Amino acid sequence: QLCPYGMLAGGTLTGKYLPDSAGSEDLSLCRHTKYAAFQPRYHSARSTAAAQKYAQIAHTHKVTCTQLALGFCRSREYVSAGIVGARTIDQLKETMGAYLTDLSPAALADIDNVHLEHTNPSGSL
Repeated sequence: QLCPYGMLAGGTLTGKYLPDSAGSEDLSLCRHTKYAAFQPRYHSARSTAAAQKYAQIAHTHKVTCTQLALGFCRSREYVSAGIVGARTIDQLKETMGAYLTDLSPAALADIDNVHLEHTNPSGSL
């Protein structure tokens, strides 16, 4: 069994850092805005490109980016639980609900295709 951390790639997979994000969160309070050198692997051009593709999948399958990321983790038979770093109660509520998302086989196939195109995008800068 596996208990992964960083399932949201430092918030990148929530979509909140994408250029066209219309989220309500104040990004000036986020650690990646306050501390630009913190976890740069999650904000590289490769990571951002992958996150944009995953956001498109989320939109296509009518789930949030957070639901897509956590639903994917939950779909892996070897994942027993996940560790999230929620900063607010709203984030905690969102991640708890998102972790219960069941993704369709089509959504999982779309994720696999993006993974083949952007294998380990945060692995090297």
